[in-house]
Amino acid sequence: MNNRHNNFHRGILSAATMSFLLVACGGGDSGSSSSSGSVTLTVSGAPTIGIATPGNNSASIAFTAPSSNGGATITSYTATCTANGASVTATNSGSPISVTGLSNGTTYSCTVTATNSVGTSAASAAVSVTPSASATSSLPSAFNQFGANVKVVYNESAGTVTLEAAGRPDHQSPYWNPNGTSGLYVAPGLETTVASMSPGYIDNYTNKYFLTVPVNPQKASTTTATSLGAIGIAITGSPIFNGQEGPNVNLDSGVISGFDNYGAHTGPQVYHYHLEPTPISNDDIKLFAILRDGFFLYGRKCASTGTHPTDLDASGGHTSITQYSTTAVYHYHIKNQIYLTVNNKNAYLLFDGAYQGTPNSVTN
Repeated sequence: MNNRHNNFHRGILSAATMSFLLVACGGGDSGSSSSSGSVTLTVSGAPTIGIATPGNNSASIAFTAPSSNGGATITSYTATCTANGASVTATNSGSPISVTGLSNGTTYSCTVTATNSVGTSAASAAVSVTPSASATSSLPSAFNQFGANVKVVYNESAGTVTLEAAGRPDHQSPYWNPNGTSGLYVAPGLETTVASMSPGYIDNYTNKYFLTVPVNPQKASTTTATSLGAIGIAITGSPIFNGQEGPNVNLDSGVISGFDNYGAHTGPQVYHYHLEPTPISNDDIKLFAILRDGFFLYGRKCASTGTHPTDLDASGGHTSITQYSTTAVYHYHIKNQIYLTVNNKNAYLLFDGAYQGTPNSVTN
């Protein structure tokens, strides 16, 4: 057993007093008792800014929700883009936020705030964007779904996009160091067998991952088998792997039992996903990753029908509209096929086929 996982940490609520009301309910004159206190709510933390995609007199601002909502539900997010002393704002319930009414050719500094019942958070870090008439639909809006741990660099003249991923996730996991400074450590859940967890803390890994793909990828005349290592980049900033742990060694229940709730674990020298990451995409239409051939990987359902697609090829791909494209495009889905059931949780492989396009290199 890995002894470091035996130390479970209880959360400590600071600057807040837990309140409760206990009432013994019964019929007749059974009576009741109660005690009460107060709860101190605060504004949420600041969102984490992502990329700003220029449009025609507009910009699309991507961001990640703050780790703390201040004890109250975040009801809205506001993006503010400022240039030459003048600001333009827009509000949305989530990422991205489309800011319109901007001037083409002017560079804006944009931030995002979060609002709950208490008030508005501090602003995020700033990101620059320059709207352009020629940027109307240059970059597919699906790229806005990548979080702050993935920098998206668009080379319009080359028709390519380069993703620079931090190699670390932006969410909680028992694979973070419980004594570290990330603030993202969480004790293993019921889906994780502590004794089966892989060694290594996410905090210790510094590998970044770079992937350059065409903006409009095309299917190749022949398919290419995946190999060990990164086969794509998730929206969270970590790579995704295929369904093997070694050459011709498929994932088994013993290995999977050590995965966290995101279908991921550590090794070698990186935190990576193998299975459907249920806190992010759980039998739904959500975008989760881009593969080395430039095609996106979505959840088990398709936006075109809202149900599990029935026309998938051997790689789990098909051509249809998505929530980010009004014209039909080829893309992959997590296949709706249970691979194994481990610790009472069904495991769905992220990708167990071959690349339908021409794979590009992932470097780190």
